[in-house]
Amino acid sequence: MKKIFQVGAGLVGKTMALDLSKNHELHLGDTNLNLLKKIKSEDSSIQISQIDVQDKEVFKSWIAEADIVLLAVPGFLGFEALRTIVECGKNVVDISFSPENVLSLNDLAKKNNVCAVVDAGVAPGIPNFLPPKYRTTNTTTLTILCLLRIFNIGGPDEPLGSPASVLKSFVLISFNNVNPLNSLYA
Repeated sequence: MKKIFQVGAGLVGKTMALDLSKNHELHLGDTNLNLLKKIKSEDSSIQISQIDVQDKEVFKSWIAEADIVLLAVPGFLGFEALRTIVECGKNVVDISFSPENVLSLNDLAKKNNVCAVVDAGVAPGIPNFLPPKYRTTNTTTLTILCLLRIFNIGGPDEPLGSPASVLKSFVLISFNNVNPLNSLYA
């Protein structure tokens, strides 16, 4: 079973963790131990750790066993945490939406053979991955539905357009070493 290490257990992070833990070994880290314990009480299979991404050595040690890292921290923490993850050679899906230019880490990601799906939050984020012909200014939902149609994601027990199903699509793509941008523009 693949090991997902997710840092960030806020509102979106909690939803991601509870959904992904159903089918994956999930390690969840956050600075707020009370929040982590509350999430673990909802799913005892989630392995929790009090982690501060600003303590780089502890963070590096924590993600060492990860098959993929999900980054769901506040934007002001996102860029440096993303850099640390990429330096460790870990594939990553980042929903943090950092104010810095995350694409400046492209050369580092290539050097370390890392697939980094950045700015993958629902809005802003995932709509930016879409080719212009699929973008919409009306609603994020239509944009996400277009993206899911491109990836053929969804099923009877997974509502199309849910943040969890969108994230799962990126996690599955990353596990299979597929660059989602190549899939979109192929």
